[in-house]
Amino acid sequence: MIDARTVIQFMSRKGYRPVPLRTLARQMHAADSDKQRQLQAVVGELEADGIVSRRKKGLALAHPRSLVVGTIDVKRRGFAFVRPAGTEGPDLYVGPRSLGGAMDGDLVLAEKVKRRRGRMMLEAGKVVRVLERCRKRLVGTLKKWRRRSYVVPDGMDFAAEIGLSDNNPRGAEPGDKVVIELSPRPSRGLLGRIIEVLGDASDPSIDVPMVVAQFALRTDFPQDVLREVKKLPRGVKATDIKGRRDLRRELVVTIDPESAQDFDDAISVKRTRSGWKLGVHIADVSHYVRPGSAVWQEAVERTTSIYLPTRTIPMLPEKLSNHLCSLRPDEDRLTLSVLMDLDQEGNLKNFRIERSVIRSSKRLTYKEALRVITGKTADFGRPIVKLLKEGARLAKLRSEFRMRRGALELELPEVQLEYDDAGHVAGAHPLERDVAHRMIEEFMLLANECVARFGEDRSRPFIHRAHAAPDARALTDLFFFARTLGISSDAHDARRALQHILQKVEGTPLSHAVNLVVLKSMKHAEYLPSSEGHYALAADHYCHFTSPIRRFPDLVVHSVLKQFDLEKGRYKTFDWSAHLDSYARRSSEMEQIAEDAEREVIKVKLLRFLQNRVGEVMHGVVVGVAEFGAFVELEEVPVDGLISARSLGGRPHYDERGHTLTDPRGKRRLRLGDRIRVVIDSIDFERRELDLKWML
Repeated sequence: MIDARTVIQFMSRKGYRPVPLRTLARQMHAADSDKQRQLQAVVGELEADGIVSRRKKGLALAHPRSLVVGTIDVKRRGFAFVRPAGTEGPDLYVGPRSLGGAMDGDLVLAEKVKRRRGRMMLEAGKVVRVLERCRKRLVGTLKKWRRRSYVVPDGMDFAAEIGLSDNNPRGAEPGDKVVIELSPRPSRGLLGRIIEVLGDASDPSIDVPMVVAQFALRTDFPQDVLREVKKLPRGVKATDIKGRRDLRRELVVTIDPESAQDFDDAISVKRTRSGWKLGVHIADVSHYVRPGSAVWQEAVERTTSIYLPTRTIPMLPEKLSNHLCSLRPDEDRLTLSVLMDLDQEGNLKNFRIERSVIRSSKRLTYKEALRVITGKTADFGRPIVKLLKEGARLAKLRSEFRMRRGALELELPEVQLEYDDAGHVAGAHPLERDVAHRMIEEFMLLANECVARFGEDRSRPFIHRAHAAPDARALTDLFFFARTLGISSDAHDARRALQHILQKVEGTPLSHAVNLVVLKSMKHAEYLPSSEGHYALAADHYCHFTSPIRRFPDLVVHSVLKQFDLEKGRYKTFDWSAHLDSYARRSSEMEQIAEDAEREVIKVKLLRFLQNRVGEVMHGVVVGVAEFGAFVELEEVPVDGLISARSLGGRPHYDERGHTLTDPRGKRRLRLGDRIRVVIDSIDFERRELDLKWML
């Protein structure tokens, strides 16, 4: 397709010379009539906007040196920065009145302009055209002023209004939440049409559908996927078991949260004279979902199950995720098993990966497992009690081993929300990572490392889970902040120093602040087609293998293992090299989207919970400091609000390295980790903003 972006980038290339339209079409490989018409229309629009001009020898950009193509980053105050695409040039500042209808994340064409700031002339810019919308659809609230209807989009950090191209907004009333589709021609500005009416904005039942639409999440499975799944058997057939390691007589259990419906991992633990035998058994989803199939292609698009409050959006259809691949008790299930031998100190001696069949003996919740491990009950029979207690001992040894290796464990409390029948938040309670959680976590980490090492040793085309080391500057700022709190470490290795700092603040009032800064100094983990190691885990090789029902990278690893090592010749060779990079990138992108969507629903629910509590005083912890204010997370309700810098008077001093904001007189200071009293000042539900005032 020939669009404005393509034409501008082509004309921006080094060495481009003005040419007639016909020559331009040939150079851009737009020889067929459809593409020629597209090119002619786009060039006409660009000429009308003054971006392209006709010279003696042909068409060219009117002011090529002053034009920049880049992505726009719109800040909460309404100004923005354009990050040039594919160049090392500086970001362009764009004022609120120069956005030209651009929204955060859009690809834009900006014109460089000079902007005076005091006696200095700064290089700034103004958006002359939106080339590509980051989002095609938005969710917002329908408003009406006189005869004009418009939509205020949700979650924007700046004021924006979307004009409607349709005077009949599908029966929507002012105050309704609606889904709008933006104009396919961004040059026309902020214009869209209503394609769905979600309902009254005050109704909590629309919270999840609202976020599903906002993030364009796939909810329904296509018909070809459902037809393919319908043909699958209801259970394990005798022919499926042939050639597998039969572990159905082994004592195997699953341990999951109470609300879990899909059980994709199980464990077996035996104490021996020389140490332990540990088995981690993972649902063999790859037996039913083959590369290139309709179910596989849908999994490529989704890459992850998404867990929203009151609703789960699965990666795989229910017949697979909750039945055929779920390791339900007293039912035969196909698995891939990592069978490990460990010595008395918990050190891994050897392992093997086998196609297997198991029959889970018990489905335990974390609470039930914890009661057994701590000796509060023995109701599940002696063999299961022994398995859990021996497993807890082994997990403790493995945890100590990882810490000696240099692993980092952040202590940031998680909160579980409680909902009433209407979907309102009714309360919240902290989630503890008790010994049962830690046991399963340790065993899954070890299995993942074994599989990653197996693939790396054999140069298999895996998707790896990578976590890069922090930037040197981020570490320097972190250690500076720790010293301002009176915390330091003599360790020469950065990871050891981080470990020591985290250990020193464990259980102290400083723990929250230091753990937050350590987290912010870290890079995001991502999926890559190459093994880059995992910094936080101190692992040279790491991949995700243990959740193929809900994570696509795990399914890829299973499929690769079976194609190259465990099931040679069972199905046609798949060209992994042609897909692995795109699979990894898509998985990383969708993981972030899933996390953002979950946070968005939770924030919406919590803001509803606080709507009737404006004016109340609460305690909170400063979790972020910026030039424009301090973010405070409330203790009673796990949501963060903003104390505006303006409320401190004048121009407060912002210390980026020290994570502090100090009033001009130097008498009041907000620092990351401070526990303070705040009053709920106001709530902007549409912009997802909670404004707080500091109570001295």
